[in-house]
Amino acid sequence: MVFRNWVVWNKKDGMSAPKRQYANAQEAILFFTKSQKHVFNYDDIRVSYESTNRIKHAQINGILKNGKRWHPNSKGKLCTEVWHFSGERHKNKINGKTQKMPHLTPKSFDMIERMITASSNEGDLVLDCFMGSGTTALASRKLKRNYIGCKNNKIYYQLCMDNLKSKKIKMTIK
Repeated sequence: MVFRNWVVWNKKDGMSAPKRQYANAQEAILFFTKSQKHVFNYDDIRVSYESTNRIKHAQINGILKNGKRWHPNSKGKLCTEVWHFSGERHKNKINGKTQKMPHLTPKSFDMIERMITASSNEGDLVLDCFMGSGTTALASRKLKRNYIGCKNNKIYYQLCMDNLKSKKIKMTIK
């Protein structure tokens, strides 16, 4: 395996219970590839520019950088190693209150979608060795990828299967 990046998922709304230490609002994602040659669809995962006034100016006149005129990419800037996605608990609030989720550590659907988009093409096979509640399978299906997953906890396995069936995903169960 070839190490590529150490990505930090900033949950933006992490747990805030600790009063004598920093709140846990991040998780690490280690990005490895099988070989030196690999799929990386960087153009498909661009993110919005933060400085909108500067970008508006640059679209018209460009910005002089190192003696060359730079114009912003219409799709946004390149994705960095720090990703800002809300956790699933905070996306599924009822009356402003976070709810207990059936899985202890659900991953952000948008984040998993970014990983799959960046690292595979339509028709490719996505492997998830820790399929949790089935987020990777759901995102793979949405992005027209094939999927294989594993789970050794019977309760979470059933949760995953229920989620996949409720989203009308066709799959073979063995």
